[in-house]
Amino acid sequence: MNPELSSQGSSIKRIGNPAGKLLGEVIVFTGALNLTRNEAANLAADLGCSVDQNVTKKTTILVVGSQDSHKLAGNEKSSKHRKAEQLIASGQNIKIIYEHDFQELVSTL
Repeated sequence: MNPELSSQGSSIKRIGNPAGKLLGEVIVFTGALNLTRNEAANLAADLGCSVDQNVTKKTTILVVGSQDSHKLAGNEKSSKHRKAEQLIASGQNIKIIYEHDFQELVSTL
């Protein structure tokens, strides 16, 4: 796996651009992306999203990249994806989108 596709070793946390159209959204990325994590985080922050490394009750958007089955420990989804689904089931408003949806969103705003 390309080391640039991983966020390990560096923080991707960002504070959203106060003039961004998605101000107030908190976004988390999981899986391998075509963009580097830093590129994806910068795009999201430019749009106004705060970027976090982990899914929490504050998360509003989870962007899912391709999943490496060797890293999923027998699961079909990443731990971030499963955590988001648990929070949704308990009433949290989290949108789960895929990388192509994120790139489309970026291109339209």
